[in-house]
Amino acid sequence: ESISRALGQDRSLYMLLAASGARIGEIQALRAKPVSDTDSYWNPDLGMLFIRSTFTHEKYQPWTKTDAGFREIDLHPAVNTYLMNAGLPEEGWLFRGKSHPSDHYLQATASRHLREIGIDKGCHAFRRFRLTHLAVMNTPGQLIKFWAGHSSPDITDRYIKIGENVESRKQWAEKAGLGFQI
Repeated sequence: ESISRALGQDRSLYMLLAASGARIGEIQALRAKPVSDTDSYWNPDLGMLFIRSTFTHEKYQPWTKTDAGFREIDLHPAVNTYLMNAGLPEEGWLFRGKSHPSDHYLQATASRHLREIGIDKGCHAFRRFRLTHLAVMNTPGQLIKFWAGHSSPDITDRYIKIGENVESRKQWAEKAGLGFQI
């Protein structure tokens, strides 16, 4: 519901947060195209987010919160298509600040815009939504951990490499669906 009330790049931002389960700092760090091997970016041809960096307290970090945070997130095909038609920038930050086009989009701005449309739970609510939706849809737990960037303490998880099977991940991204309408 919050997504349909959002305007401009906010709609794409909230949709991507809800469809990926990524942290807001990871989405802020997305570039339209990678400039270096530490850049996070969206690859529309593959329908994937490549998470390599983040923003923490509005400061860019060329690394992720944890080692498990360095990952790929497979997007539902409908979200990928929406983003391809959303008029997002072709260079620089995927989500930009309003005052200077070279600036990244601030988390405080995203949170303020959420409050303006009546959502007061903040950006992290989208991450909780996505991970809960995946669990309800019986998505394999290891795949949820992989997409979320969580490491696993279970020894068995060290042997199962579900994150390396891209085709299976893509099938699960579509099978699990979105839990919201575009």
